[in-house]
Amino acid sequence: MAASFNLAGIGLVLVLFLDEIFISFSSITPIQRSYSNYGVYDADFVDTKPNELLFDAYYQGPSEGFEQILWGYHDPIGPNMWPYLFADECAQRRQSPINIVTARAVRASIPQVILFGYNARPNKMKAFNNGHIIKFKVKGVQKVPHSMTQSDATSYDIEDIHFHWGSHNFQGSEHTLDGRRFAAEMHIVHKLRGKTFSESAKLNGGVTVLGVFIDVGPDDNPAYEPLIESLQHIIYKNDTHKFMYNYPLRSLLPSNTKEFMRYEGSLTTPMCDEIVLWTLFRHPVQISWRQIVQLRGLHRTRRDEMPPLPMTDNWRPTQPLNGRAVYRVGF
Repeated sequence: MAASFNLAGIGLVLVLFLDEIFISFSSITPIQRSYSNYGVYDADFVDTKPNELLFDAYYQGPSEGFEQILWGYHDPIGPNMWPYLFADECAQRRQSPINIVTARAVRASIPQVILFGYNARPNKMKAFNNGHIIKFKVKGVQKVPHSMTQSDATSYDIEDIHFHWGSHNFQGSEHTLDGRRFAAEMHIVHKLRGKTFSESAKLNGGVTVLGVFIDVGPDDNPAYEPLIESLQHIIYKNDTHKFMYNYPLRSLLPSNTKEFMRYEGSLTTPMCDEIVLWTLFRHPVQISWRQIVQLRGLHRTRRDEMPPLPMTDNWRPTQPLNGRAVYRVGF
């Protein structure tokens, strides 16, 4: 069944339940709607400068479910060119990421935030360098019945975990919070339960993403260390590595998950499909300088390609809001 994508009628429900990893959405009740028409605020904080790094020309491989399409994060095929290269998709009006102005967000209420299966351990992981980002697939999770207590709930299974980061600590996140860009941003992507990602990507509301802002602090984050340690095995494009992750996935999220923002948007890479329900946690997590440097040491070129090109600043600039409502929950 296709998911309904009326944002005013959708709420986040994240439940801790056995070893199943998925999330469910039920009702959300707006407290006010005074900013449903943003008017002059539509284009606030829209980035206009491209990421000025080396020429970035490579093909996204079919293993990631895309056709052989040429795009990247740097000139001349960087994000500022995507609306021209993919005019039917990346030039539409519900694009992501966006700048979130918390003072203008519509305050809404949701009973609680519940995570299904995020306390399970261990999890088998597969890390993959696709030349654009680093993806982590959760493998070997035992499935249990997924019927929901709320009859109208929509369930989503985890698809992958991936990161976007910058060349220094003042840029890297795709979304910005009150104009601030963080050093990195983690996305936990979910597809509709019972469907493939390709099938989900054809449906309005078929994909939901949990976004986590990442700051740089003085100490290593132990929950992120297994992911960081795996990077030495996937330095180059098309490298893969399997490992065991002995922390619950919940430990990757902020300690406070009750405060978050919600809006309708798109994938942040071509083909920029406008099928995503975004949930961005207000509070960032911290990793150390040593840990983020490991991300900056990765390459977007294959092992046999010369010269090796760094995989960094792999974030899309913020896009116009175009009248969409952004909801804030818990604050």
